[in-house]
Formats: sequence, C-alpha cells, structure tokens
Amino acid sequence: MAWRQWKEDRNAQRATAALMLVAACWFAAWPYMGLWHDSRLYALEALARLTPGNFDRDIFLAYGSQGKFTLFPGIFAALIERFGLEDAAFALTLAGKVLWIGSLAFLTRQLLPWPQALFGLLLVLAYPPFYDSYKVFSYGESFATPRLYAEALAFLALGAWLRGRHAVAWLVLLLAGLFHPLMAIPGAALLAWMTAAGFRRQQIAWLALGSSVAVVSALLAFPDLQVRLFSVYDPAWFDAIALRNPYVFVDRWGGAAFGRMAWIAVVLALVAREETGMLRRFAFAVLLITASLLVVSWLGTSVWRNILLTQLQLWRALWLAQVVALVLLAVLLPRLWKSSYADRILASCLVAAMLQDTWTMGLLALGGVVLSEALKRASASVDTRAFFWRILPYLIVMPWLLMHFLDMRYWLLINDFYLDKAGWRVFLADRVVMFATGLAAYWVLAQAGAGTVRALLGTAGAALLVAVIAWSPSSGRSGSAGWNDVYAQLKQDIPPGSVVASTVQGGVRFIWFGLERPSYVSQVQMAGGLFNRDTALEGIRRLQSLEKAGFPFSSPEWGGKNPDPGNRKVSLQSIAALCTDSGLDYVIMDGGREGAKQYFQNGRPMLSLFACRDFRDGRGAPL
Repeated sequence: MAWRQWKEDRNAQRATAALMLVAACWFAAWPYMGLWHDSRLYALEALARLTPGNFDRDIFLAYGSQGKFTLFPGIFAALIERFGLEDAAFALTLAGKVLWIGSLAFLTRQLLPWPQALFGLLLVLAYPPFYDSYKVFSYGESFATPRLYAEALAFLALGAWLRGRHAVAWLVLLLAGLFHPLMAIPGAALLAWMTAAGFRRQQIAWLALGSSVAVVSALLAFPDLQVRLFSVYDPAWFDAIALRNPYVFVDRWGGAAFGRMAWIAVVLALVAREETGMLRRFAFAVLLITASLLVVSWLGTSVWRNILLTQLQLWRALWLAQVVALVLLAVLLPRLWKSSYADRILASCLVAAMLQDTWTMGLLALGGVVLSEALKRASASVDTRAFFWRILPYLIVMPWLLMHFLDMRYWLLINDFYLDKAGWRVFLADRVVMFATGLAAYWVLAQAGAGTVRALLGTAGAALLVAVIAWSPSSGRSGSAGWNDVYAQLKQDIPPGSVVASTVQGGVRFIWFGLERPSYVSQVQMAGGLFNRDTALEGIRRLQSLEKAGFPFSSPEWGGKNPDPGNRKVSLQSIAALCTDSGLDYVIMDGGREGAKQYFQNGRPMLSLFACRDFRDGRGAPL
C-alpha cells in the first residue's frame, strides 16, 4: 500500500531523489574513520572475548568494564573471527550508517509529509552532530560503536509508536537498550510519557501508585539495590572523574553548549505553541523529557554526587532533542514566515542562530522571541511596507551568513594544510552547502516532468550506491601497512599478556591491534574511570607517571597540556622510574634509543624496546 502511494506521489519521488543525493554527499563528507574514538574500546572488548586472558591486565578491563551491558562486543567478536578486525569494524560502521539514515527518514516521514520531511532530513544531515560541550559525542558516528545502532533503533521505535504500532515500538526500543542502554533512555522516557498521556486520569493515578509500591518493595526486599541507588562518590574518585570526565558535569559546560540548548528549547516550545495535534504533543513531550533529564543529571552529578545518576549520563537526551528540533524546524520556519511580519523576524533570528557555534546561538533565538513579541505589540506604529522593514528579515541573516563563510574559508585551510583532511570534504560537510545542495536538487526535480524525475531518481540512487561502496577508511586512522614485519618481531620478544606502554602509531591502537597486548594506560582507557573507582584512581596515577617521564598525550587532566609528541628526550632514568611499577612489563619508543633493543626497516631504526625486568634486575641493558 505504501509503495503504491509513493509511486503515485510525485512530491514523494522528488523528495526521495533529493534525499538520496544528499545522503551520497553525507557519506562523502563524513568518511569512515576506522578504529578511532570509542570504537577502539569496543574492539578491545571484542578481542578480549576471542582471546580469553590475553587482555586481562589491560587497565580498561582489569577492574571490570561496561561491556557486559551491551550486545555489541559479542557481535563485533563474531565478525572479527569471520572477517578480521578491520573489515569487521568497517562492516559494522557501514551497516549502522545505512540503518541510521533509513531509520531517521522513517521517523521524519511519520512526523511530516513530503516535501517538509525532506527539508527536515536535510537540516539533520547538514547540521553539526555534536551535542555535548566538549564535542566528544555526536550522533550518526562514522566509526563502529553501539551508539549508532541504539540511535537508529530509537528512531524506528518512535516512528512505530507514531504509526500506532505501540507494542512494536517498545520491542524495538528494548533492542536499542540492549545495544546501548544510556542512548535508549531518552527514547524510553519519551515513549513512557506518550503512552501515559493516552491513559485516563484514574488509570494514571493507579499506574503511579503501582509503580511506587513496586519500587519501595524492591528496595525493601533487596538491600543491595538501596546501596546501588543511593551510593555517592568518595572525594578521591569524584576528583578523578572531574579531572578526566568533565563532560558529565553539565554545570561545567561552555557557553556554546548552553546557547545550543536554548535554541533547541525555543524551537520545541514554538512548535508546541504554533502547531496542533500530534506535532504539538510530540514537541512538548521532547521538551519536557529533555529538560527533566538535564535537571536530574545536574542534581545527581554536581549536587548529590550520586554514582548511578552520574553514570547514566542523562544529559545525553540532548542527542534526540537536537535531532527532533531540526526535523520540526522544517515545518516551523514556513509557518512563521507566512504568519505575520513579527513571526518572520523570529524565523530570521532562528536561521541566523543556526549559523553560530557559540553562546550567541541562544542569544539570537531568545532575542528573536523578544523582538517578535515587541513588534506584535507595536504593530500599529510600525509601517512594515517601508524599505527598511521589508529588508530587515534578510539583514538579520546576511551578516551571520557572511561570517559563516569567512570562518569556513579558515577551516578549509586548516584542514587541508594541518589536519590532512581534504578541503572539499570540509566544504561539502558545511551546513549551508549541504542544505543548499538538497534544496537545489529538489527545485530542479520540481521543474522536471515525470520521465525526467524517474531518470533523476535512478541517477541519485546510483550516486548513493557509489558513495556507499566507495566509503573507505580515511588516511592515518586505521591499518598497519608497512609495520607487519616489525609487529611480528615484537610479538616474538613480548610474551602474550605482557603490559606495554607505547607512543608509536597512536599508542593503544598500536598495542591492542598491532601487538595484541594489554596497554599500561592512555587517555582513551580512562573513559572506564567513570564506572570503576579502581580504574579511575590507578589510571590517574599511571598517567601522572607517564607525564613525569615526558611521554606525550599523558596529561591526567582533560585538555591538559602534553609533552611534545616529537620529544625524544625521554631518558633511561625516566624509563627506569616507570619500570619500578610491577604493572608495566615493556616500554616501546620510536626511533633508535640507547640501552634498548632496536628494530630496523630498510636499515633504519624504527622502534626501541625496553624490558622492565632489566631495570628491576639492575642491569638497565637491552634484551
């Protein structure tokens, strides 16, 4: 039935063709990043399942990890066993990205008709996906994590609920929780609210009473549950996570994050005010749930220092709120523009705010609301037909648009010459460029006849298929070309299960996936400190030891200054001091180092290996 309707709906075909073209641009603009970010941690979890005991002494796993709360490492491990690590990571990421964009399209179509649904999708795909103050987390990631799948399944669950398939929605959301419970929390809260909203008052009262009785009974029956729910961080552990995991403290976020939150709140509040029916209820529910989870997150982390509420990271509700706000903006902006002159000014302020990445985003959104209300009150004394008032909505946007393109020129240069990222990708990923591409594609399709639309639909589908097939690792992120011989030699000299400290080829990536050995410590591994006290305190101690020895990327403080990665002044004395720690077995340094076993390629020393047992024996000599 849906297929037949789509075949007869010219708008749907045009929107689909434009969406496929933009999706192809999206894949090209955000290339696969390989074993990067948290994908390294999940890959380690998977490898640990394939080789039991080999990684037990790695600090990320030694005191317990969160791998048991997700299906992802098990799936990852099965694929690694079948296809190898790199291919498994790539396949998981590609499948997750395709599922993500398809699920988003499904949800958007339940909220909006064509072509508004297309414009909502364009806004989501074009807008920068980061949602925390430190730009650590983003939705629709280009590397293998369960977050990608949990987000996609949350979209499907919400879309199913809006379609009236409530039981299916809860089952799909349960699956999302099995992939990543934290990412599924806002979806679960939203479904619970919308489900309860359909009950009568008497039913809600009985439900609340029954839930309260169940919670109290569980607390009385299981004392351990009380401890788990009400435990607080001791000062040492709290200081450690404040040092290494500052993104969990909402009150420590920068102004840009609060500006974006204010913009999201304004958009959702306006949709709840301007729209009717399902859209109004949905926008209000998202706004209420997000605000409530943010408040509880702040109270639980910064005020109560509650372990469970901190670890739940309820502020992650922002990922869903940001996506929904962007989707609903597609229907809000046209309504405001056509409504009145005052609302047109408000629409211009919302668009100008979207071009910002600072606290001014919230200021522009809130200022637009104030200015709009002021104009409504003074409408009798303002001649909106005058030249100045007619061009004012455009004057509000144009300066910010000009500054945006000037900033983009700067980022093109930075990425091309310093970050080794193709400038054309940066250009294509720009929010204005990508959205304009989609609009232009839809406009061209709107002028075309039925036969041309079908031809362009096939062309756009082919472009998307090529973009997906051509999606490949970006340079420098993954792979070990040219190092296999060195790995083989090192594996012979470093027994399985030995703990290694290294700065070569990205530190843990080299140790875990090249040598297949446990890592001593790294800033990446300290993500586990949020969930385990021993990991946090021992990790901080080890990072301080590495920092004192002059190792790069070893600051125990988030964003702290690190020694120069090219520093070659790490002395034998500092390595000897490191090796007094019984938890460290080997140290690997780049290039040729005095007092170490050296490994050569084409007659040139590539790596130097220090065995800690030599220092402990008082020899300080090479192997």
